[in-house]
Amino acid sequence: MMNWSSSSNIRSPLDPLPACHVLILTAIFDFLFYLWHRALHTRFMWKFHKKHHEVKVSFSCANDHESVVELAGNILWKMIPPALLGCHIYTVCLFRATVKFFALLHHSGFELLLFKPLQLIPGVSSPSHHDHHHYYGYGNFGGVFNFWDWMFGTFVPVRGK
Repeated sequence: MMNWSSSSNIRSPLDPLPACHVLILTAIFDFLFYLWHRALHTRFMWKFHKKHHEVKVSFSCANDHESVVELAGNILWKMIPPALLGCHIYTVCLFRATVKFFALLHHSGFELLLFKPLQLIPGVSSPSHHDHHHYYGYGNFGGVFNFWDWMFGTFVPVRGK
């Protein structure tokens, strides 16, 4: 992977290598986020996550309605993998933008027609999945992907909307 300080090897964001790095970082982040999110739903950690669940009907600003402890964990899962893998800063920016896009989309409260094609990609979560999580408070813990929920038995299908 590219080094943070490498300016002579800057690649175009359209180059397949940084795009592959963004996908790898997103998968690593999402797995860590899934584990963190499940942990936040335990009796010991719930006190740090309940603020986020005050919002039962999602809207974009609800994404950032969280405690300092939850925020710190969310930042760690976004910064540790790129730092350990030595990713280029442009790759990190694309990765962070991707993750934030999905966080805002999944908290939007809408199945926006423009983004429906993303849900045709196997394993990509949808706003409806996260709406269910907020409304009922269980299942569908993944951020970008829902295959962690499938893998660990926490996926809850959405029935009609």
